[in-house]
Amino acid sequence: MWTMSFATYDNSSQCDTNMYLIEPTKSTSSFAFYTYWPSFAAGNTIYMMYDALSGERLWERTSDVISYFHYSEDADMLIELNMPDLLQARNWRDWDAAPVWKAPKFDVAYQQVSFAGDLMFLSGGGNTVAALDVHTGKQKWATHTAASAAKHVEIVAGTSFWYHAYSETDDDSTYLSVTVEKRHLHDGSLEWTHANIASVQYGWFSTSLSANGDLLYIWPTTQGGWVAALSTK
Repeated sequence: MWTMSFATYDNSSQCDTNMYLIEPTKSTSSFAFYTYWPSFAAGNTIYMMYDALSGERLWERTSDVISYFHYSEDADMLIELNMPDLLQARNWRDWDAAPVWKAPKFDVAYQQVSFAGDLMFLSGGGNTVAALDVHTGKQKWATHTAASAAKHVEIVAGTSFWYHAYSETDDDSTYLSVTVEKRHLHDGSLEWTHANIASVQYGWFSTSLSANGDLLYIWPTTQGGWVAALSTK
């Protein structure tokens, strides 16, 4: 057990931190990657890498860019995101090296990243979902979904299909309905759509796919107490 403090009760509103757990599949070690940017030091983001078991700080760097990160187990890389201007893959073992790849600027300001093996999904930028090769950053396909004004988006993938679950913004309602689309992994084409799967407060929910891929679980992240199961067949 180890503890590291970055803010106190008095100054916690003056900084933002994120923690990303890195668990390489070909290693017994785990690592914790922290990003920390104090509002009183605009343009100065601090990156810190720790051994997740011992708490030993392995390295620390600073940056003038505020980014969000996602760890790809398949590629063993950190994906750095600050859309629409920045999307690149970083070698977290050698932070001073040049990015492994850097994607061109996108027309869509994607906000969310999901992985399915060597595929990386970009979503949360309107009704477009794009799939990239996580090893190269090359786009494989992009598709338009039925979500016209999504409040929250979840993407979960199986072996042959991926599932696009979303709630849509409605200023007149506290509870928003969830729609699920089943789509093909190889090109993003639509297999089926099921609307009104569940009603969740403020549109916030989480999803998970069963081990055999036959059931998609949906549950609310506010005022929980229930789980819905949708057959994917």
